Amino acid sequence: DPVACMHNSDCKDGLVCLADGKCGCTTNEQCPSGNMCSYNLSCECISDSGCNPGFICVEKNIDSFHKGMVCACSSDEACGENKICNMGGACVDGNDMNELYSRGLDYHYGYVHAVDKKKAVEYYQKSEKLGNVLATLQLALIDYEKTRNAKKWNDKVKRILEKLDAAENASKETSDDSFMSLVMSLMGNEDHINYLKAMLTINGIGVKKDVNKGIELLTKASNGYSVFAKAELINI
Repeated sequence: DPVACMHNSDCKDGLVCLADGKCGCTTNEQCPSGNMCSYNLSCECISDSGCNPGFICVEKNIDSFHKGMVCACSSDEACGENKICNMGGACVDGNDMNELYSRGLDYHYGYVHAVDKKKAVEYYQKSEKLGNVLATLQLALIDYEKTRNAKKWNDKVKRILEKLDAAENASKETSDDSFMSLVMSLMGNEDHINYLKAMLTINGIGVKKDVNKGIELLTKASNGYSVFAKAELINI
């Protein structure tokens, strides 16, 4: 890690004090093995060997104009105790319900890693235990995808929306559209969003009941890949 400084004399081995108050390199030889001195006078990896065990060397945007190579975690284990590896390859607090939820979304919808519903459920459950109602919503969705039990799904979603409603004081102060945006804000896919909106609208859960509008949303979802939307259209 860069050493803090105020003057060049605070830096060792020919390093220079940069404007951000950290010592920077001027030659590749000043950087550890597997690293090189970049345009911004910081050492960056050139291969995985320049990173700690469990980390890989990847290209990332350093700022609006430049890309650079950085060491990114490849697993939760690489980050150590009470840490998890987020989608950006950074080690973050493993007890943060939002970070856990994001990891669940990653494995649920395949944003960075391959889809793995088992891992998605594990992260959602950890997030849910810490109070994330949206994680509960995703767990309900996964359960419905398996069981196709509409009554069980509707009951679960109704309880979830009641919690969201109370938490956000949305029942009287928020319009249906903004309330739905709150519920849908972290859903992963447009077809999923239209499908879930349709189910809630048809059953009047959290929003005004409107079967025709619900059928319209189901039709949109069924035009994509949502086999659940197609099945619901057949049942209506």
